[in-house]
Amino acid sequence: MKYLNSKEVASAMGVNVSTIKRWTDSGKLDCYQTVGGHRKFLLSHLKGFLKQKINQNLRVNIIQYLNKGEKELVQRIDRIDYKYLRNHLFQLGLQQSVDSIHDVINSLLIKGEPHYRIYDELILNVLNRVGDLWSNNKLSIADEHTMTETIRNVMYRIHSEISKNNVKIPKKVVCMTLTNDEHEIPLVMIQSILDEINIPSTNLGPNVPVPAIESKIQAVNPTHLIISSNYVLDADKFNSEISRLIQFCHKKDIEILIGGSGNHLLIEENRSTTIELKNMADLFNYFNVEMDS
Repeated sequence: MKYLNSKEVASAMGVNVSTIKRWTDSGKLDCYQTVGGHRKFLLSHLKGFLKQKINQNLRVNIIQYLNKGEKELVQRIDRIDYKYLRNHLFQLGLQQSVDSIHDVINSLLIKGEPHYRIYDELILNVLNRVGDLWSNNKLSIADEHTMTETIRNVMYRIHSEISKNNVKIPKKVVCMTLTNDEHEIPLVMIQSILDEINIPSTNLGPNVPVPAIESKIQAVNPTHLIISSNYVLDADKFNSEISRLIQFCHKKDIEILIGGSGNHLLIEENRSTTIELKNMADLFNYFNVEMDS
C-alpha cells in the first residue's frame, strides 16, 4: 500500500505543506499519523477529499503527479479517452506494471469516474481482449497468465483503498462463482462497487460448491446472492446448481442476481426467477434503486 507524506501531497495538490496541515487539523483531509506525529496519506484519503471540492486544478495536479513525465497519458485521462487507455493498459499488463495501472485507475477515479464505468469500459474490456487473443492463438498462455495476474493484483489494491462509512444499511450480499469457474477478478469488482455504496458483502471466492454456499447463507443471512458466471463447463450442471439455489433462497426471501456469459445458458425457469446483470453498471444501478426503495 503506497503512502504519501505531507510534502508529496502538497506538491501533488499544488499547495503549501501548511495548507495540508490545516486541512488535516480541521478534519477536512483524512490521514494516518505516526507515533512521531508525521502525517501519512493514502490515495483513498485524497479521493475522499477531492469528492468534496469543486476545484479542477487540484484534480489535474494529482493526475499529473500520479503519471509523472507522461504528458499524453495525462491528456488522455483528462479527456477520459477509454479507447486510448485500453491499449495503454494492455501494454502495461504485458509489462506487469501493477503500479502504473493502479495510478491510471486512481487518476480516473479522481476525475470523478465511478468504479463501475472504469470496470466496464476499461478493465473488463482488456480482459475480454486477452481472452479472445488467447483463444485464437494470438497470445501465449504465459502472457495470458501474466496479464490476468497483474490485473487481479491491481483490483485487490483498488478494493483495499475504498473508504467505507459506518452507515447501517438493511442490505447484505454474498457473491461467488459456481463449480469449475475460477474467474476471481469480477468478484473483486462486484465487492468494490458494493463497498463504494456502503452495502455489506461477503466474497466466497471462485469455484464454490452449492452446499458450501447454502452453509454460508445460513450463517450470514443475506438479502441478495450474486453469482458471477464467466466460465460454464457443463450447462446442465450449471442449471441444476442454479435451480437448487433458487429453491433454497426462495424460502429465505433472498434475491439472486447472475452476471456474466452464463446467463445465456439458463433454462427459461431459472431465467425468469433470477435477475440478469449484463455489466457492472447494471449492478450499480440495481442497488442504487434498492437503496432508495
